[in-house]
Amino acid sequence: MRMKLGNRPALLIVDVTTAYLGQRGQHILQSLDRYPDSCGKAGWDSVRWIEKLRSIIKKKKLPVIYSVSPRDSFPSPYESQITKESRQNERRALHRTYTIDGIPKEIAPTRGDIVIEKSAPSPFYGASLLSRLVAMNVDTLVVAGCTTSGCVRACVVDAYSAGYRVLVVEECVFDRGEMSRRVNLFDMEQKYANVISLAEAKKYIMSVNEKAN
Repeated sequence: MRMKLGNRPALLIVDVTTAYLGQRGQHILQSLDRYPDSCGKAGWDSVRWIEKLRSIIKKKKLPVIYSVSPRDSFPSPYESQITKESRQNERRALHRTYTIDGIPKEIAPTRGDIVIEKSAPSPFYGASLLSRLVAMNVDTLVVAGCTTSGCVRACVVDAYSAGYRVLVVEECVFDRGEMSRRVNLFDMEQKYANVISLAEAKKYIMSVNEKAN
C-alpha cells in the first residue's frame, strides 16, 4: 500500500555532481577511466528530468536541498594524470558544464537553496539535513539523484526511519547499471517509499497548499 503524502514537501537532489556524471557526452566506459564513480549517459539523461522536477518545485516555492561529498568539488582530483594542454582544455569544458560545487549548471543552486556537504552515503548521517528539515517543517521528501542503489537508497531508508514520507521520482534517479537501478526501485517501493513518475510527482507538487508551507 502506498503511503499518504504530506503537504510540506522538499526536494532533495543527491550527489548529482562531477564525480558521478563525468564529462558530458562520454560513453560510460570512457567516463570511468577518469571518473571511476561516474554513470555516463544515464546520469546526463536524468539531469534533464531533474531540471524539470526542480522547476516544478521552484514554481511552488518549496525547499530545494542538494547533498554533495567533499570529493565532488571542481576540479577533479584526477587532473594531474593528464598533460598540461589537455588539462586546460578540459577545465574550460568542465567550467562551462558545472558550477564550482560540481553541480551541473542546468540544476545549479540559486538563492535560498541549501547545499549540504556529507561524509557518509546518507546526508542524514553526520550532516545538518535533519535539523534543517525540522526547521522548515517538512513532512515529505522528494528524492532525485544517484546512485539509486547507493546514496539514494541510503537516504530513502534514513528518511523513512526518521518518520518522513518519501517519494522517489523514477526518471530522476540513476545508476551505473540499469538492472541495479530497477531492482533497488522495486525494493524501495516495497518497503520505504512511493516510487512515482515525473508526471505523478508534478500532479502531487502542484496540489500542495502553499499556505501550509
